[in-house]
Amino acid sequence: MNIIKGGKERNPSVEGYRFLLILYVVLFHYTYRFDEIHGTLDTSYLFESGGLVGNCLFYVVSGFFLNRYLIRNSGGVKDYVVYVINKYWRLWPQYAVAVIIVFAVSRFFPLPDETVDWTSAIVNVFFVYHPKFEYVDGAHWFISNLFLFQLFMGVAILLRDDKKRLFIKLAAIYPLSVYLLQNWGVIEFCDYYYNLACPYFLSFYLGMVINDFVDQRLSVIDYVWLLFIVLFWIIVTGKIVFFVFLIFFVFLLYNKSRLVNILLGNRLLVYLGGVSFSWYLIHQNIGFTILYYLNSVFHNRTLLVLIALSSTFLMALVLNALASLLPKKIVTKHNLSFK
Repeated sequence: MNIIKGGKERNPSVEGYRFLLILYVVLFHYTYRFDEIHGTLDTSYLFESGGLVGNCLFYVVSGFFLNRYLIRNSGGVKDYVVYVINKYWRLWPQYAVAVIIVFAVSRFFPLPDETVDWTSAIVNVFFVYHPKFEYVDGAHWFISNLFLFQLFMGVAILLRDDKKRLFIKLAAIYPLSVYLLQNWGVIEFCDYYYNLACPYFLSFYLGMVINDFVDQRLSVIDYVWLLFIVLFWIIVTGKIVFFVFLIFFVFLLYNKSRLVNILLGNRLLVYLGGVSFSWYLIHQNIGFTILYYLNSVFHNRTLLVLIALSSTFLMALVLNALASLLPKKIVTKHNLSFK
């Protein structure tokens, strides 16, 4: 069943899909990533790829919905400005509260090499994107890059040819160039920049390309281009699990009446998917703190992970409930004017 929201059809199973992704990311952080950083638990290889897979697929979903919004709203300058303002507004309040909570916890229960100074904390509170300052929570880089991608690709949509969609294809030159220069040994990029340019930016771009194929009739060249981007994405990410999750996402978009959509679109998973952003904001450093300080008290690894999962999820529920009290939009096309 599809939900009509704001006069437009929305597939609720995508919310359930978001919950699966965030759960994968959180389990990765509480098992493999925590041991990699702090070395106090035995490494679990079951969720080793959870961070990269989850984040890349979140970028795919975000790119898909950015493109869909701008296409359905004609993709004009005013639509883009409205989108950016409202998107930042929906990100910032929860983000700011999460930063304050994580920083406060870090002052009382510091983690080795993961507590930032007051100046960085203040900058974190007021700005989602702050490349010159450290993150209060290690997971918040995702939000910063997401906003950057939305700005960049939104401008690309404004400038592109609506019929042939040629301009947006030029955006693929960026990750392709980084990938080729790295692999040909011309330039050795640092891991952070390579990941930012190739898997993450390419994932956001792939989501935008997929949107062009939903409920639209396109040419053979367009389908060849989609195949090329998917293959390029698989090569860059390097794991079959990426492709499995991608196919699952596309399946949800095209088969809205199938059983898997009904399961992921049930009210519980839709609600949990709605909490996924809050959980992402609050889960990493606080979860690490719980694991780090309770490790000497509880020696059962599964119990420790469950305590961290449940504690941070309850905090996410509260954060999400507070955010629901705020208006979803602070500007519309009707009250925005350009002189």
